[in-house]
Amino acid sequence: MKIKMIMALFLCACFSLTACSSSSSSDGPTEIRVHEMISFSKAKENALKTITDPEEIEQIEKTFHNAKKQSGIVDVTDPQYKVDLENESYYLWFNEDGTAVIMNTKDTHTIFKIDSADELEEMIQN
Repeated sequence: MKIKMIMALFLCACFSLTACSSSSSSDGPTEIRVHEMISFSKAKENALKTITDPEEIEQIEKTFHNAKKQSGIVDVTDPQYKVDLENESYYLWFNEDGTAVIMNTKDTHTIFKIDSADELEEMIQN
């Protein structure tokens, strides 16, 4: 009797683990929404771009992930863009020297620098 009970529990555990491990083929976001901004609180009308290309999404995620935290006091102008990436939103500024800066909308006291942003700028603006 105990062996049957143990086997039943083992089978239930196996089925539970199998059900939890099978997920959809896409682990990341399926789209990125880019808003052209007028100010921190106002987006430009009719200027929403949705990026759905999986390669572009992956590249943007990597670029944001690899951005380097900057020390010091944050003093920035109104953002050029707001990027909605899954559950997070970031303000984005492109600089003339080919770099960019991002700021998480939930932490406006910290900025992150993207050293090489030409490819990102092309994806966002085209």
